Amino acid sequence: CAPQCLAAAASAAASAGPAPMQLCLQCVEEQELRLDLEPSWLTGTMAKDADGQLRTFCSGTNSSTGWERQPDGSYSGCEVAEHTPDAATTAFMSNAVVRRKLRDLPSGTHNGSIWRGNELGSHILVRDFWTGVAPASILLGAKPEQHRVLRPILDRLYGWSRHCPAHSQCQAARSAAIRAHATQWLAGKTSLGSADYFEFTHIALFERTFPGKENPFSAAQMQFVQLLFLVQATFLIYLPVSIRERLLALLPDMLSGVWWHQQLSDAYRPMVEEIYGAELAEGDCSPSDCVDQLTSAIIDTILLAGGLSIPTALSNGLWVLLADTSRWDETFPQTFPAGVSPLLYFMETLRFLPPVGTFPFWSGDNVPPANDTRYPDYPSPAAHTYLNLRMALRDPNAWGPDAHQ
Repeated sequence: CAPQCLAAAASAAASAGPAPMQLCLQCVEEQELRLDLEPSWLTGTMAKDADGQLRTFCSGTNSSTGWERQPDGSYSGCEVAEHTPDAATTAFMSNAVVRRKLRDLPSGTHNGSIWRGNELGSHILVRDFWTGVAPASILLGAKPEQHRVLRPILDRLYGWSRHCPAHSQCQAARSAAIRAHATQWLAGKTSLGSADYFEFTHIALFERTFPGKENPFSAAQMQFVQLLFLVQATFLIYLPVSIRERLLALLPDMLSGVWWHQQLSDAYRPMVEEIYGAELAEGDCSPSDCVDQLTSAIIDTILLAGGLSIPTALSNGLWVLLADTSRWDETFPQTFPAGVSPLLYFMETLRFLPPVGTFPFWSGDNVPPANDTRYPDYPSPAAHTYLNLRMALRDPNAWGPDAHQ
């Protein structure tokens, strides 16, 4: 698909409209990498869960689910895996342990014993893309002092009702706005595919973040930037710094994730300053500027955090509800009881196929990080913990004997 997608890159740089991007996506879909109502990548996800995940994280059990029932009625066999998925990492799969460690994260992050790092799920990202903030990372790796300044704004924008004044009315208003947006957007659709899920999410997040403002980037442009960004930011981490910097310098602007990230920042920053500048003026985000820090956090949200997880959740949920899943026997329901809301099955899909499958962090005396030869942006010898949400959300001790369905 290189010719089509290179043409899409050129058209995206020139704002030439969505048609070239559609050709790129069509080619990708023909290679069975699509995210439609029957996403073929989900076949790989299922196989990985049933095979690769179990071999990697639950090698001490012969059970097909990774968990073996004990005489007292409990289950064991997949609680923890040392040196997994790499030598520096310990993975936890027990639902109870994962929940406890998640509860400890805020205090550990606050006192400096835990650092989230520039990691998105299982992806370790290079810092080259975050040129306007320090630490150079997504917001998860920001300093606690910076996070405290931005969090009230982000919670108000994207959080749930308790962050709204008169929260019950706020929650109802938000639900009504999302429903109205979805109804209007769906009116022009005859089918749904990967580009549609992304477009819906991108428009909704932008309108909530910058109400009344004109979006400087089309959904097709943003989808291309997301793909470019993820491939470069996750692949380049494995290269020595000198080679990485040389490769990034050789890329033409329209194929450089660093260049595109700067374009997003230049376009969003004036709107951030206009809408949120007065509130940010009272905060201290040093060594970063608070407007730059919030701009970067919003790019993270639209491009990565919300821009990845929401389309994935929509795709998975609608696939379970609408597609033919009979090839997996009883793994997915083949009929739905009368009177039961489809929303319950959609929510269950978030457990079974979580959009974010892992939750990593670093801890010890060497966080924030010092340079290291394996991951130049990451601490050594700090401990790396890998909370495997995908496996914890199938722990039968928490979810019952049919947790694998």
